[in-house]
Amino acid sequence: MATGKVSKIIDELIPESERGVLLNRMIEAMGAGEYQVVEYQNVKISRYFVRYLPANHDEKSATVVRKDGPCSSATAPRNHVPVIELNNTDLHTRYGDPVVERFVVRPSITLTAAYGTDRAACWMLIEPMRPIIPRDEPTKYMRREVVTQIIDEVLPEADRGELLRSVVTKSGCNDFEIIDYQHVTVSRSTQVCDLLKPETEGEATVTRKNPACGNGGK
Repeated sequence: MATGKVSKIIDELIPESERGVLLNRMIEAMGAGEYQVVEYQNVKISRYFVRYLPANHDEKSATVVRKDGPCSSATAPRNHVPVIELNNTDLHTRYGDPVVERFVVRPSITLTAAYGTDRAACWMLIEPMRPIIPRDEPTKYMRREVVTQIIDEVLPEADRGELLRSVVTKSGCNDFEIIDYQHVTVSRSTQVCDLLKPETEGEATVTRKNPACGNGGK
């Protein structure tokens, strides 16, 4: 991404006047990768660059983490007023409807949906609940029967069309299953080395075949 555009978006989301006192600034280089972390009183901004890409177009990602108000602590008082007044209504007003959303569909299980031009879900990922900001943590799994229930909820068999093929690829402790239907493809990943635990499924994806999804389906 162009660095200037990313900076403009960050300034739209978190104006400098709302960030609070500058506490720390750090740059960490790892080969071609460079992390820049700027920590303020109310927010931390992390930016990742790949320096072999064209100058001023080498930014790969940026993360903004609020530290004020309810975001600062799970035990923050209910009447604590955030310093940064930014909510989902503000984001919808500025940028329109989201193209990706995440829902809690079972305790500790989420469904992330990406939408097509027709606003129908084109891609859905079912996985154990993980933090939005990636961090190192033990691998989590789900009960296979619960994942099957969720898939049946979001994609009834009657909507899948004709079954075209079913393939299972084995790699070490993992089975990767692809079930291809006329209108949709379902992929499921399962660990098979510790079957004593009821939770064996790592994730499942549902991919819709439709021109609105950009994959040329019917």
